[in-house]
Amino acid sequence: MQRDQRCTECGEPASIGSRCLKHLVKARERQRTKRGLKRRYYGTLSYKLQAKEPVKSNAAKKRKVSLITGVQS
Repeated sequence: MQRDQRCTECGEPASIGSRCLKHLVKARERQRTKRGLKRRYYGTLSYKLQAKEPVKSNAAKKRKVSLITGVQS
């Protein structure tokens, strides 16, 4: 999978590294809790890729859910 530029956990395309962004972030946070780290190292690959990713607002998520469920807020 890594040879094909795919995530080793789910198979989605991995632009850089061996995992997709979702699994990079999960692995980063899992390692922080396991090691008991307080600091965040913003120079790492997962933070750099997250900064490039477009931000989805909570309002947009709520609108999407209300369109699916039909409930107006």
